[in-house]
Amino acid sequence: MKPPNLILEELYRRYYEVDNTDERNSFISSHWEQEGELLSAIRTGSGEVMPESISYWGCRWSSLRARGLDVIHRYSHFLGLTNKARVHQLTGVARKLCRRMGLDMTHTVFRQLCTVELVERHLSIAAQEERLRFLVIGDGAGVLSGLLKEVFADSSITLVDIGKTLLYQAYHLQRAFPNQRHSLVGDGIEAVDSDLIYCSTEDLEKLEDFDFDVCLNVASMQEMNHQTIKRYFDFMRSHLINNKLFYCCNRESKILVGGEISEFYSYPWDLDDEILVDSECPWHRYAVGLNGPGNGPKLIGIPIPFLKFYDGRILHRLAVMSTNNQNAL
Repeated sequence: MKPPNLILEELYRRYYEVDNTDERNSFISSHWEQEGELLSAIRTGSGEVMPESISYWGCRWSSLRARGLDVIHRYSHFLGLTNKARVHQLTGVARKLCRRMGLDMTHTVFRQLCTVELVERHLSIAAQEERLRFLVIGDGAGVLSGLLKEVFADSSITLVDIGKTLLYQAYHLQRAFPNQRHSLVGDGIEAVDSDLIYCSTEDLEKLEDFDFDVCLNVASMQEMNHQTIKRYFDFMRSHLINNKLFYCCNRESKILVGGEISEFYSYPWDLDDEILVDSECPWHRYAVGLNGPGNGPKLIGIPIPFLKFYDGRILHRLAVMSTNNQNAL
């Protein structure tokens, strides 16, 4: 019998065997309170803890038809990119990574590799050769963190998320990187000790002694309440060093199920932040397989079947973050 996976065991005990009411009330928006009810994990007959879900944040195909439509989705976005050669290389990297993680090479994965290519392009060659420290906030199944580890092999990746989701990330990343050092945040854990570090959102302050070179958030701040977003921004301004990069890709405006409104330009940006990229995200412009009325991409004036724009634009911004938070926008 395999020895128990202590990280998965602890996350399962905390968030699946126990009703962690304090975490939900303090740090989770109405959106994630609802979504959290859909996440489940099981203990197999051999005693192994593993996640069990129907979606995996778009990182698994639901049918052969979905797989075919996904190819159209990826390729149509690929045609609009500028650095096609590097994206093509990273697609091969992502495909191998997904096999190890037990996931599929979906358009969700494609969007994450485009993110990695953008960040890589804006890091100096000298910085890329150092042991970079990444902070990834809200990484779903863990694909973005896995890609960062593949591209920046000597890096340290710290993942912060709600506890239930963190179990999914730890499961998939330990499958993909069994020989790397994995740690769950707690007393005595330091960034130099581990390659992949898992931190539940209520334990964010336990990263007080950590510093980071790059922080990333893709499509999850749009699901947070303003208090939680501010908490993350305050943390980043205190812990980003060197290049101090923050990549943020989220809905321009979104109304959560509880009535909270999350707005990209209302995040606590600072007038002294140096904006490197600020636009609609070119690989996150429309969805595939959405039927019904509505605008979508057109080819020679003819709507392309199965493609439809999202309910609101997806914006992305890459910024060198100011550590002087006196000029909030």
